[in-house]
Amino acid sequence: PATQADYNLQITNALGQVIYNEQLPELKSYFSKKLDLTKFDAGVYQLHINGGGMRSTQKLVIQK
Repeated sequence: PATQADYNLQITNALGQVIYNEQLPELKSYFSKKLDLTKFDAGVYQLHINGGGMRSTQKLVIQK
């Protein structure tokens, strides 16, 4: 069984630098989370969720 440390949410900038990192509880088939992104500059970022044998990457665009 997966543990809390097995899941991780990261946001990286265009240079690949991690600008947000959070450990997640065990994920089920549906996951929803609100993030305050107001401190980040406008631009294109990558959102990564890793763990439990899965990896998901999504493009994240912040416009101001």
